[in-house]
Amino acid sequence: EPVGFVILLNIETQDRNVELGRLIIGPRERGIGQSAMRVILRYAFEELGAHRVWLDTLSHNVPAQHVYEKLGFTREGVARQALLFDGKYHDLLLYGLLVNEWSSR
Repeated sequence: EPVGFVILLNIETQDRNVELGRLIIGPRERGIGQSAMRVILRYAFEELGAHRVWLDTLSHNVPAQHVYEKLGFTREGVARQALLFDGKYHDLLLYGLLVNEWSSR
């Protein structure tokens, strides 16, 4: 039974930037999201020839931030109060991973 997805979006062929979309939902099997992201990152860098893969996440999603940083993503910025969710505005954190950072791991 599916527990979520990872997907590549907004593939920019000129600049070789790719957005990584993801939704991992219960049950929270330890490591399943990280494993899925490793597979899609390998595909983005090694098959598509991406130079940079980026994603954003809600500022209060600390567990996801730990996963992204463990995979080598760098926090690049904050879009303040960019998303209205549950009646409140939340910051979005922008993360990026460059091909040389991926290949050196």
